[in-house]
Amino acid sequence: MFHLRQHKRLTNLVFLIPVFLIFSGFISEAPGIEELLKKLKQYYSERPQEKLYIHLDKPFYAAGDNLWFKAYLVEASLHHLDSQSRVVYVDLIDDTKTIFKRQMLYASGGVTFGDFQLPDTLREGRYAIRAYTNYMKNFGEDFFFTREFSVLNPLRAEIVSDTTRFKADSLELEFFPEGGNLVACGFNRLAFKALGPDGKGINVEGNIFDENERVVASFKAQHTGMGLIQLNPVAGKKYHARITKPYVVKRMYPLPAVHDKGYIMQVDAVNNGVKVIVFTNADKPSGDATVNIIVQSRGLAYFAQQGTVRNGAFFTLIKRSQLPEGVSQITVFDSEGRPVAERLIHVSHNENIKLQVTTDTAVYGKRKMV
Repeated sequence: MFHLRQHKRLTNLVFLIPVFLIFSGFISEAPGIEELLKKLKQYYSERPQEKLYIHLDKPFYAAGDNLWFKAYLVEASLHHLDSQSRVVYVDLIDDTKTIFKRQMLYASGGVTFGDFQLPDTLREGRYAIRAYTNYMKNFGEDFFFTREFSVLNPLRAEIVSDTTRFKADSLELEFFPEGGNLVACGFNRLAFKALGPDGKGINVEGNIFDENERVVASFKAQHTGMGLIQLNPVAGKKYHARITKPYVVKRMYPLPAVHDKGYIMQVDAVNNGVKVIVFTNADKPSGDATVNIIVQSRGLAYFAQQGTVRNGAFFTLIKRSQLPEGVSQITVFDSEGRPVAERLIHVSHNENIKLQVTTDTAVYGKRKMV
């Protein structure tokens, strides 16, 4: 863990650039970062995006049930209803990724609704509902709305023992380097997620090995199969993981490739904001390297700063008040304007929604509308 008190010297190395408000965000006067923000604004103005959300009437269903849903189509940046599209496609997908039902619905004012009759012969398992517009196809399926749900069918339930469910090689283990890449530049943070054959997270333990079968790190899931690993990778070496608990798995899980040169980004939540540290061993043409950090949410830039990397590190603190509630994307650009590290963060302002309900009259008679 990178503690602020251990690196106070970095605060004296930060080259802060004055920033001013731009479309709900902050922009630096430095030409490099200003150009990046212009390109960002131009990109989203030329490629406006939509979002869909599907509200289901229940979290799970029985075979033969009616699945009722309501769809909300919004403009992606401000979440205003009534986007440019008018037709919404809704698919039901089984566990083999096969579409077995589809509807095409007209969205009036950004809202539409419908239902699917689930066949009573449907086998028990996990299914998904997916919604999209023709316009969303331009950006790929990652921009579609997808939600999983369970279907129960006692008449066709398959009895699966724990031994079969969690037999060797049935567990999946994924790794996610913070910032995007593993770099031979000191300790890297590596998030992981373990999934059972049912698609649910499972708490595992294990070890990380190098190509010489030497243990270089261990890992243990903290919550629903997710956890964090501290790893100091060596350039040119390959690494893999093995699971030892709750089941011994002979399968080897390869880690992402190690980059000889690059950038590492580490982000921590602090009391009054977000601490961002960038490490690099990338070659510099001359002297110290310049980096640009931009924080955006739904296509709007909320923070931008240019800084100088000295002694291989750059540090900055982003005030919580400068960031919107919800998920934001932090991107680090090098001096050439190339994105070199990126990750998502979630910011909560602990703002409770206040609702007030009033009635049209204080007293109602029997069978009267309220």
